[in-house]
Amino acid sequence: MRIGLKDLAHVSPNVLSGFVAEYGPRVAWPTLRNACGTLRVFLRYLYREGLLAKDISPLVEFPQSYRLSGIPRSIGWEQVEPGALRGRSPGAVRQARLRDAAVACHLRAAGV
Repeated sequence: MRIGLKDLAHVSPNVLSGFVAEYGPRVAWPTLRNACGTLRVFLRYLYREGLLAKDISPLVEFPQSYRLSGIPRSIGWEQVEPGALRGRSPGAVRQARLRDAAVACHLRAAGV
């Protein structure tokens, strides 16, 4: 392994959290979730076979992901084009901003 771990009996919670922290940013969230599940199964197997003294599989937690976490809470004034919506009704301005937000977040019309 890259960290120099030669014996599986020396796997510790610090090694596991380091793996998840290092692997997580490189892959998509579903891939990380699947890797954590596979790691838990592998750790249970090692414990069952007597290669680990203690079952540490519950220490591998699944990553949290929130459905709307990619949508910005607000936009700054520097992102608002000055005068772009001048003279429009408030309803038209709202519709334009909703459309822009939907396009920026790659939403389909059914998702708005």
